[in-house]
Amino acid sequence: MTLPEMSVIDTHLPSNHKTRGYTTEQMLAWGKACAESEREACAAICEEEEELRDHTPFDAALRIKARGNT
Repeated sequence: MTLPEMSVIDTHLPSNHKTRGYTTEQMLAWGKACAESEREACAAICEEEEELRDHTPFDAALRIKARGNT
């Protein structure tokens, strides 16, 4: 997943300086999107393992854990 575009944030300084950064709402939305994407990927692995019939939930767990190591 990629981060959203940065927003221009008013720093409320006397110099009227504005900076670019991420708002709380942007970061929360990005985190939720990442979590949803990860859930979908893990669910797909579990569904594939179920279709194989000769694999156990342990096999699916190993494949999900291996995703973090690539």
